Amino acid sequence: MKRTMLRESSPQCDPAPAVGPSAPASDTVAPGDAAVAWVVDDDKIIRRQLEGLLVREGLTVRAFASSADFLAEVDDRQPGCILLDVELPDRSGIELQADLNARSIGLPVIFLTGHGTIPMAVDALRSGAVTFLEKPVAAGPLLQAVRQALAVDAKSRKSRAREQNRLQKLQKLTGRERQVLDLVVQGLSNKEIGRVLGISFRTVEIHRSRIMTKLEIESVIDLVELARPPTTEGVGGR
Repeated sequence: MKRTMLRESSPQCDPAPAVGPSAPASDTVAPGDAAVAWVVDDDKIIRRQLEGLLVREGLTVRAFASSADFLAEVDDRQPGCILLDVELPDRSGIELQADLNARSIGLPVIFLTGHGTIPMAVDALRSGAVTFLEKPVAAGPLLQAVRQALAVDAKSRKSRAREQNRLQKLQKLTGRERQVLDLVVQGLSNKEIGRVLGISFRTVEIHRSRIMTKLEIESVIDLVELARPPTTEGVGGR
């Protein structure tokens, strides 16, 4: 099976447009309302080849030649992933990944490199990269990595949405109701909660009933689960 070499020019690819003062900093190819593949590679031919491959996969592609241009445009509100060259003209891909982490940009990263080392790959994966691919890479493994990254992104977004919903529900509680909830989570009975807070058993019952109504739950197990923050799950293990 013939391997797709990223450094080989495709005869069907148009030459990359010149970027002048009025031109956008990125090449954008959008087949429709789709996840976004952010490509950061200073090699014009590779950018074009990746664009063609990823658009055929149904993705919108935003391609950049430098980390500075990419950081000026990146937006993680849309689902997607980042295909990042390890060596860029203005900084290394590893440094850019650290910058993304510092900015809480949670898009999964796929590293591409022509001369990576094992320590470099380990550092990238420990920092949250989905995978580390060595150029030249075949289309199959590359697309498999992209699908994996998009699955990681979808899972992360669902987790964040659940957490946002959890926090919004908790914000409905009054200060006293939150005190009662915290003590319920600690395993205290209504009588014990009353003693701690200096309120009657009946008042505790009323607070608990209101808590259950506001949080839209019916069991103590669900109450405890909602009150406790979920275990942190980073992107790509981050």
